[in-house]
Amino acid sequence: MTTSSTPDSAVRRLRNLIGDILDCLSGRRSPCVREDALWESRGLGRFEGRETIRNFFRGASEIFHSRSITA
Repeated sequence: MTTSSTPDSAVRRLRNLIGDILDCLSGRRSPCVREDALWESRGLGRFEGRETIRNFFRGASEIFHSRSITA
């Protein structure tokens, strides 16, 4: 399977990844992040604890869902 590397496909993959993470964080799936988790990203910041990480990804999800994606 070949993965396209267009900007829209990269955004689509990132949006899907964020959705998967939110499913885990929300409890719709088994928790994939411990309660005392630490997530740090250069340029985005440091997020401590499941709830803080969940809130960050919820905000990121809203940004990507509002972006118009063309096939």
